Amino acid sequence: LNIQPSGGVVKRSDDFIRYCRSRAIKRYFYGDLVDPSKKGVSSLASSALQPGRSSEAPGSASANRTNLVPQLTPFRLQIQFSKIKIFRLSSMSLAKSLLPVAQQQTTDAIQVEYVECNESLKHALLAVCHPASVHAYSQSNRARDLLTAGVAGFCSVEQVNMDTDMLEVLSPCTGSLPSDTLLIGDVSWTE
Repeated sequence: LNIQPSGGVVKRSDDFIRYCRSRAIKRYFYGDLVDPSKKGVSSLASSALQPGRSSEAPGSASANRTNLVPQLTPFRLQIQFSKIKIFRLSSMSLAKSLLPVAQQQTTDAIQVEYVECNESLKHALLAVCHPASVHAYSQSNRARDLLTAGVAGFCSVEQVNMDTDMLEVLSPCTGSLPSDTLLIGDVSWTE
């Protein structure tokens, strides 16, 4: 849906949007950059994509950011292909007002398709479905229950090992995932 932007709106370049998305994903997994000598104090250096690197000129007051470390530590989990189910949105139907006169929707408005684990999953960002929405989906078999409910979190696929049928994911917390049902979209991310 294209809407005419308001006057004075600045169009962002695609490179800038990709940069901001990558920075937000990195911040989700690693948090802000903090100075370990100052406990509990967050640094405004979260805009730097690489820990320990500074975008400031050498010798400047803020160039002394080389001792900054990520606030959070993500964990790598190995998951067997047989233990997870990955779905992708396959179709969404039109609203009733857009259907021909006297026509009814014959299928659920939102449909998902099962995604096989393969090499194409590498670097994909996956949403971990909330256990309550997985339970509702298993009872009703309506994709709406998965897609319109909140998610428990996100994980990033780091490696896909086809020999051992294992998926290695980066997770923001330790332990197993809250559910074995994951959603995949078009967003990918590499460190």
